[in-house]
Amino acid sequence: MENQAIDIEICQKNESTLQTDGIPELVYLELMNLEHVDIDIPISLENSTNEILKDHVSFISCSLRRPGKDNREKISISDCCSFRYFVYRLALEEAATETMQSDSQELPVASHWLLPAKEFNGVWENLCYTSSVKENLLNFIETTMLFADRNINPNIITWNKVVLLHGPPGTGKTSLCKALAQKAAIRLNAHFSRGELVEINSHSLFSKWFSEVLLIIT
Repeated sequence: MENQAIDIEICQKNESTLQTDGIPELVYLELMNLEHVDIDIPISLENSTNEILKDHVSFISCSLRRPGKDNREKISISDCCSFRYFVYRLALEEAATETMQSDSQELPVASHWLLPAKEFNGVWENLCYTSSVKENLLNFIETTMLFADRNINPNIITWNKVVLLHGPPGTGKTSLCKALAQKAAIRLNAHFSRGELVEINSHSLFSKWFSEVLLIIT
């Protein structure tokens, strides 16, 4: 495998005081020391000989910047032609719950997370599909930001600003949304200092204005 473009995500420890500018070079040298690197599998630095990385970086994750393929494999960093680095820290706070008063009952109507969140760490890597839906959605988000950076006239080139996932219950729509939001917060950290995810409990909303049936069923 040659001339691959690689995205490298670097999780910096929250207590680290190291400037992020110098981390990518240290990570590159560390990866060059490895014979092969696993794709979409976190790389621990516990056995690293670089004490700076051990003290300041929790783990590294590499992924191929190649649409239309969703499988795991090993690559050699020396065969790669270009790299993108994303340094981030995980938010440790748990979800904040928004409530609404309904008669004498207080109903949870939404959960709110700061992203990237420790709670969603690893969700993306453990979602496996027969198609490349994950990569396509992530590429869509990154492309919309590229259009914005290039000041593309929306009257000339238009694109949807909403992604609608549909399917039977239990097919992983909610998990994919959470994983995609987490991934977007990491990949777009050069544009935004943080991301936020709001999960609305529609059953609680309906029970206030229509009936208690949905709430009882759930």
